[in-house]
Amino acid sequence: MIVRSFATRFLPFAVILIACHAIVAEGDERTDLLKSATAHWLPGVSPPGQLPLTPIGKIDSNLPARGTGARSDARVASLNAAYFDAGPKLNLTGNACTIFVRLRDPQGSWRQAFVAKRGSVEEMNVNFFASQYPGKPCPEVAFELRTDAGFGRASFLVESIDRTAWHDLVARYDGQRIELFCDGRWMATSRHRGTLHENAEPLLIGAWTDAGQTHFRHTGEIEEIALWNRALNDADLAHLVRRESIERPEQKPVYRSPVHYRPEGLTLADTIPFYWKGDYHIFYLRAGEGGTPWGHVVSRDLVHWKELPDALPLGKRTEPDGENVFTGSVIEREGVFHIFYTGWNPRLKIREQVMHATSRDLIAWTKVLSDSFTADGVNYSLEQGPDFRDPFVFWNDADQTFWMLLCARRAGDQSPVTGLATSKDLMSWRQRPPLAGGYRLTPECPDMFPIGNLWYLIVSPSENVTVYRTADSPAGPWSEEPYQALDTPILYAAKRMFDGRRHVLTGWLRDLEGDHEDGAFRWGGTQSIPREVYAGIDGELLTRPVPEVVAVFDKTVFRSQDSEKTVSDSKVTVLPSGELKLNGALTGSRVSWPAPDNYLLDATLRLKPETECALVFRDGPGLESGYRLILRPAQGEVELRGDKFRYRRAVTLPTDHSITIRAFVLGTTIECFVNDAHALSCRAYERTSGRLGLQVAGAGVMVKDLTIKTTTADFETAMPNGEK
Repeated sequence: MIVRSFATRFLPFAVILIACHAIVAEGDERTDLLKSATAHWLPGVSPPGQLPLTPIGKIDSNLPARGTGARSDARVASLNAAYFDAGPKLNLTGNACTIFVRLRDPQGSWRQAFVAKRGSVEEMNVNFFASQYPGKPCPEVAFELRTDAGFGRASFLVESIDRTAWHDLVARYDGQRIELFCDGRWMATSRHRGTLHENAEPLLIGAWTDAGQTHFRHTGEIEEIALWNRALNDADLAHLVRRESIERPEQKPVYRSPVHYRPEGLTLADTIPFYWKGDYHIFYLRAGEGGTPWGHVVSRDLVHWKELPDALPLGKRTEPDGENVFTGSVIEREGVFHIFYTGWNPRLKIREQVMHATSRDLIAWTKVLSDSFTADGVNYSLEQGPDFRDPFVFWNDADQTFWMLLCARRAGDQSPVTGLATSKDLMSWRQRPPLAGGYRLTPECPDMFPIGNLWYLIVSPSENVTVYRTADSPAGPWSEEPYQALDTPILYAAKRMFDGRRHVLTGWLRDLEGDHEDGAFRWGGTQSIPREVYAGIDGELLTRPVPEVVAVFDKTVFRSQDSEKTVSDSKVTVLPSGELKLNGALTGSRVSWPAPDNYLLDATLRLKPETECALVFRDGPGLESGYRLILRPAQGEVELRGDKFRYRRAVTLPTDHSITIRAFVLGTTIECFVNDAHALSCRAYERTSGRLGLQVAGAGVMVKDLTIKTTTADFETAMPNGEK
């Protein structure tokens, strides 16, 4: 390894003058801005900046900038698996900061650190870098930080930039959000808050530290770095990156669904539903602002949600829930309400613990820290990495004890299991052997309940899909794979509550990375439509939207029985009853109608066994446009697909009587229910409008009725071009 210090590579005095003159010539605003920086370096010149830098590894300096976007008078440093050390004293402090780097990756790999004062995820100050994560289509530029509210992060994929050109990259934190910019263009944001955590790690340019070792050493060229202990405004950023202004994407109007809840500007993750005396309470993990406390909303009708004070805030940094308050459950006993939840804190030797809180009114909660407990090391693993979380508590009448189900790892082989603990008093818990195993992924968010003579165990194997198993008693044995899914992978962490007459299930419709339909799965999203979960005649667990939600759509804007004038396909026949008969033989048939952007569709169809029929939401030109719900009776299958995704479910479709379809097409979510029993959901980011289409191939279909409804509030503007 070669170390080329600036002390041994003095530059001619004229070169320094050229560098300084270049800065001055750029304007007083930029010069003044850089003078106000906490630190500013030009690694290609000597001395490099306001504070000393120690070069480590093979570094060549005083090189002319070359490549796309190079500045003709710039001098740069070329690093080959190397970095600069600015020492441990410089921390970014307070509740705001800005980091600017101008650099190039000639190889286009984008797998290196830029500016970091890290040490570990738990102890970092800031970390600005590029890397490729599993499941991502390409590397991403990311900025991470830690505040007293927890860990925060924002990132964007490098597919959107020239991978071998010079770029001005800026990371900004203003105490409310983290933002990333590239070449004066806004690229990404995430909500975060709190005061920056300081550490004694060295601030490195071109590497980061982890457990005392350096990683992600930089290979590429760096022209300039600057840090501020404040959030530069957009005008300052424009001067900094030599642009007239900061380019931001056009802000599209945000559609607010009348039947979906999501906290303003944040993310709804795991829901913990609880019914009490006419009120439907949804406790939920509120993500997107650093740490994860429990939010709380309540409704009388499962449509209108009132926000209540947070139920469980984060604990102190030294307490088991000092980093996150994760999933649990609510139960009432003798006039006292109990929450059992997961405390998560990687600073502690055991990062996950079961914790307890109590309340008299479901609003104000008192944590009982003395009741916390970890895995016993006998039935369940005590290792740092494995899981011990998501307690679900219920009274088991047959056992005459309270049962607590847990997402856990078996001691010894570390296999994922649904664990069990029991208690007589909700304070002292005895851990017992696992209740169910055989999972490939960690079975998160357990829920157990009976319907008729069967018991059902709902789990969400981590980052996959919500599924269920059946047994004749809570003790099992539980049905083996293949487990039955309740929806597509877009619905996750679904749990239910019993209101005295029905089981009401909620979960979250997951966000996708970058709001792209082929984006990676994100943790959290928007609350799903509340659904009634019930058992079919063969014990299959089925779901349908609750009537309260359906009733919101009370204005009919279109009915197929009134649509003779819209039918022009010669293979479509309008019967005297108003029903439509579509002949799908040979080339098939297709018909479409005007539709609002957001609506509820109710359709009743009669299919022949060999028919393949597609309802197309937000249809456009071309046979494969829009979002398509495809029914295939011969294959016993229903598919929901778009250009970039495909979700299939095995569903028996009758051909001896009608099939009903109910679809909520609302903003970026589509939730479909086949025969009020089988749900298929997707994200619909990329098409916001279009017609409603119907395509048939293979055989015929009878459209007995097809109705589009909207809310009273949206009725006047429901149809495009004023069509009604």
